[in-house]
Amino acid sequence: MSKTPTTKPLLGGLGCHIPPADLIQLDPHLLPGGPQPGEVIELTGGSNCGKSSLAQHLIATALLPHTWRGIKTGGCGAVVMLVDCDLHFSILQLENRMQKRIKQCLRLGKDALKKRKLGQQAEENVIVDEEELRKLLHSDKGSIKNEIISLVKQCLQSLSYLRCTNSTQYAITLLSLEEYMMEQNGVSLLVIDSLSAYSWYDRVYRAKSWAKLKDYYNGIFTTVMTCIKKYSVVLIATKGILFSKKFLEDDYRDKSRLQTDLKEDGEMKDPEEDMEGVSERELFGNVWASNVTHRIILSLQHNPAGNVIGQNEDSFSERNDTSSVSNVTPGSKDTNANKSLNSTTSCSDRYLYAAEVTVNLNKSKLMYAIHEEGIRWQNK
Repeated sequence: MSKTPTTKPLLGGLGCHIPPADLIQLDPHLLPGGPQPGEVIELTGGSNCGKSSLAQHLIATALLPHTWRGIKTGGCGAVVMLVDCDLHFSILQLENRMQKRIKQCLRLGKDALKKRKLGQQAEENVIVDEEELRKLLHSDKGSIKNEIISLVKQCLQSLSYLRCTNSTQYAITLLSLEEYMMEQNGVSLLVIDSLSAYSWYDRVYRAKSWAKLKDYYNGIFTTVMTCIKKYSVVLIATKGILFSKKFLEDDYRDKSRLQTDLKEDGEMKDPEEDMEGVSERELFGNVWASNVTHRIILSLQHNPAGNVIGQNEDSFSERNDTSSVSNVTPGSKDTNANKSLNSTTSCSDRYLYAAEVTVNLNKSKLMYAIHEEGIRWQNK
């Protein structure tokens, strides 16, 4: 396990607790009202459905400041801790995404100034300090570029990176989270990518049954949940789909073998009744399942070749219209200022994803595309 160098806040060295930053503007479309401290957000789905990309988008938003040089950048200015188990994380990709997002916000601010000059309605939510923004725009391109690079590097100092390359490191890291929280004071967001990275290894080598694997994960996640509630941290975790229902039915077709497995687990249930119980074990035990407050199921709906993956082909035809996707400044629901940026990019040229969000039994579905500067949500 490796950890990137981080800059500790001054008060952290004095033993003082720094309250975590507010994440209310983390993503108004996906998380209206923002996640509250201690909440758990699960991003789940099959392979290549955009779980890691969405998690990186949320990390970038959390790290960026709310305002910069007279414009609203929509970030949270938070301290983030990332536990990378799938080893998909790229610091260069994150840095590039953050720089492009700042440049995008700068373009929006510049367009708003032009509208004001022409006497047109300006986007008041984009500009915070007009004088400061004009001063920045009067600088040469090289100076602006250097300021953006400096800002992003400063933001990345608030990212703590923990890399787990095997199951043992994964377990030790999660059980040692409180130690890391004490070392990196003021953490607001903890991201785990992904929970399921070593699940099959754990099932084969650490547990002789699904019930014992549940007990193993219950012990780990009891510690994790205690830590995030103690330190008022929001937890976002990606989770792959380990097995399909068909796989379970095929694997346990022989009822006698299933009864033997259940007897070893200490669960004497009817084989047909337990079929659903087996699938629930994919959720890593009762402790994890009971603490998840937001379940977000991601899926690929459309690819650039024009093949619709989802079932509602007719409804998707409306989503291919360029104006139906909004390039939203993070933290803002206003999309009018972004239409000009979308005019040159069509959804049909990019993968389109669906996010099915469940919060307190309330369900909603959002469509989005992944761009270099982040997520573009579909207009409602």
